[in-house]
Amino acid sequence: MWSTPSVGLRDESWWAAWCTKRVRRSSSLVLSFSAQNLVAFNFVAKSAIVLDSLSWSVLAVSDEWVRLVDLSWLLPNVSIPSLITNVAELIGTGHIVMDGTGAAANDEAYRQKWLWGAVAGLYHFGIKDPVYLDPAATSSWISNQIKVAPSPELYQTNEDYEKVIQLQIPCSRDELMATLLRRRSYRGFDSSAAIHIDDLAACLFAGLGITGFIISGPPGYGPLPLKPTPSGGGRNPYEAYVYLRKVDGIEPGIYHYSAIDHTLGLVGSELNYRIGDLLAGQTWFNDACALVVLVACFSRTMWKYPHPTGYRVVLLEAGHIAQNMLILAESRGLSAAPTCAVRDDLCSKVLNLDPYLQGVVYTVALGVRGSTPTIADPVIIEPNTRLGEVKSK
Repeated sequence: MWSTPSVGLRDESWWAAWCTKRVRRSSSLVLSFSAQNLVAFNFVAKSAIVLDSLSWSVLAVSDEWVRLVDLSWLLPNVSIPSLITNVAELIGTGHIVMDGTGAAANDEAYRQKWLWGAVAGLYHFGIKDPVYLDPAATSSWISNQIKVAPSPELYQTNEDYEKVIQLQIPCSRDELMATLLRRRSYRGFDSSAAIHIDDLAACLFAGLGITGFIISGPPGYGPLPLKPTPSGGGRNPYEAYVYLRKVDGIEPGIYHYSAIDHTLGLVGSELNYRIGDLLAGQTWFNDACALVVLVACFSRTMWKYPHPTGYRVVLLEAGHIAQNMLILAESRGLSAAPTCAVRDDLCSKVLNLDPYLQGVVYTVALGVRGSTPTIADPVIIEPNTRLGEVKSK
């Protein structure tokens, strides 16, 4: 980290070096008010500071690269010692970056790669790697929530409408409907059992397999991949990686699923972490046979949709893919459960992802159902008495 010596220790060589240094305001800053303070939050570095008048002035004049010595000309009413100290503090918090440093390289990567700007960037980068509560702390927090803020209703009836039409209950003999009605997330995996490679393959193909191509648009635009799930603009932003622990017919390791030819490519044979480590400490996933990690490749959607709404399109698509995999898993007799609680930095490291163009959005754990549910699984499920039993025609 760049530091400044005390005034008495500065010599001509230090001043010459200081004068040539270039700095720039970080590209990932947003401002907000907290009480009577103006707060600058770097959502990539996750660093927040309260701005005083000098810090605000320094940030305001350093939108592009500026030599440190020139800051004294841009801010003539600020003493040199005060300016030096302030700039050093802003560099330390990541609000100012210095040319030639790792922080400056990362900031430039964000500028060049993340095309959706601060609107989507604040959400995407700002929510990474939060502190998740363990089961005991979660139970305590919910108990307190019930006391201070009762839960809102989780469904809405039609009782207030003058006209209500009763719909026919679907036939449970329909194979797809029966599968949908059986599907439940379950995390009590059998630690000693394995799933078959064909079952894993079916789940991957149901969510991501490329079945054809759409020929559309001007020359150079297509063809666009067509798969079993809808994709915004046909941009196909997802790749799947499989953290494979116990699957008959294939060695453990980390694999990439290629949707174009329905193959698995070995990324690495070492499983240095348990599945629960990747999933933010959710130890109940440790005995899953495989974890499918859905990685968004944002540039594919950015290319067509420069507006930040494109980010929402990418997030929605993860749900389509995961649901198809979950339904297929149920039809194959597998136990499955999704989660988006992940250790972002660890997953990016393990999968060697570009932090600005790729990101883990959703995961699906697959395995064999064990006899003992985990603390995260429902123990009691009561029927919907207003609906009545689903009966065959």
